[in-house]
Amino acid sequence: MAVRNLILKGVFIAGISGALPLQAADTPKSSANIEDLPIDPGGTPATTQQSAQPKAPIENGEMIMVPRALWEKLLRDVEELKAKNGAPSTAPPTVPPTTVPPLETETSKTGSQPSSTGSRNYLLLPDISLVLQGKGLLSSDKRDDERNKVQLSEAELSIQGYVYPGVKADAFIVGAPGEDEPFGLEEGYLTFLNLGKGVNLNVGKKFAPFGRTGELHPHSWQYPRQLLPIRNMVAEEALVGQGVNLHYVLPTKGKLFARASLGIFNGEGTEAQVNVTDPTDPFFGGVPSGSGAGFYDRFYNARLWLGHPIGKNGELDGGFSLAQGLSAIDDDTGATSQGRVQLYGADLTYRRYMNNNKRLLLRGEYFKYKPSGGLLTANSNGYYGLANYRFTRFDDVGLLYEKSDFPQVPGQRENAASLIYTRQLTEQFYLRAMGTHGRRGGQSYNELRLQFTAGLGPHTHNVE
Repeated sequence: MAVRNLILKGVFIAGISGALPLQAADTPKSSANIEDLPIDPGGTPATTQQSAQPKAPIENGEMIMVPRALWEKLLRDVEELKAKNGAPSTAPPTVPPTTVPPLETETSKTGSQPSSTGSRNYLLLPDISLVLQGKGLLSSDKRDDERNKVQLSEAELSIQGYVYPGVKADAFIVGAPGEDEPFGLEEGYLTFLNLGKGVNLNVGKKFAPFGRTGELHPHSWQYPRQLLPIRNMVAEEALVGQGVNLHYVLPTKGKLFARASLGIFNGEGTEAQVNVTDPTDPFFGGVPSGSGAGFYDRFYNARLWLGHPIGKNGELDGGFSLAQGLSAIDDDTGATSQGRVQLYGADLTYRRYMNNNKRLLLRGEYFKYKPSGGLLTANSNGYYGLANYRFTRFDDVGLLYEKSDFPQVPGQRENAASLIYTRQLTEQFYLRAMGTHGRRGGQSYNELRLQFTAGLGPHTHNVE
């Protein structure tokens, strides 16, 4: 009886394979998916559309659908029958299904490795993004060379992807057309994920993690220019150098997040300048004096970042930062002084998420600049406070207060109060305006800054 049934099944399949366009169902991406098909009482995977045995007579030319596993099994049975009868084989070669491992997701802010260790992202094309920034400035301060101009201030091309499982490459090529700066490599580094439990390593040219926003690019800020205490005492954009940076997510209990970072970098060269022709004027060539710490050789960086949820919809995070290294200060006569600079920072941030896409952000940060070794600078301090409220999914408004000493102009300082409005047209395109009233070097000023930022691509780098 079993042989008779097998012969009848073979004749049935052979008949319809010659007269009907029998076809397998779409091959799943993973052979494991075949096991997900519902099983009938007889143990055979059932079809998703209809049973393998048609309930109605099949008309000539009608197409039926069966799972590939069942189709190949029936073909093998037919070939076995033909082999017993001495007939030549006509079955097409079967191709084993390819197992595709799941794609690896982006590393979370904790720095831990994604759960998928068998990523094949390194076999795919890299993520490519382009970010354009345009800025305009209206100012009553005639010493500012950028006043009354609207220009394309920056273009950034980012190329990112996995070059090996657990090894990610990031490159950011940036130019400033409005300032006639050619395109150059702003950041280019490899990230080795999960070298140990909670351990990641950056190797290459990278923004050092100093301060709450030290690793962010300008288009990810909540404001159109760098904050005054950071610009005057740390760097115009960020502390950047070539070296290694180690991140370690500390094993903590409960919901506390803690990450420690330690880096060794070679500085990019002299950055800080001082105007000795007129010591009372904190501007040098139209740019505020004190454009950073001026690290030109090896410098060290450390940061501790802590975070904890507050209730169901709030979170509180804070951090402590340290950087020190050799510094060089140029003045407008061509003389250079050298020494060491130590930078300290402390920050605290509170976020609360509410209904209807509303969000409240409160942040405060303090910086201290301490020179030694004969530098033409003085101990300096600075801080800022930021409150930002998103009242719709597209609109947010912010209040910003800043105060900063000028390290290269002892006794001079700057303070400013600003109102900021941002319209987020899409996830990659926003418009922003910031009105400021401030006092710099004993002289008051008013200014209006305009900014637009438009991006193309996945934008996988750090965002606020």
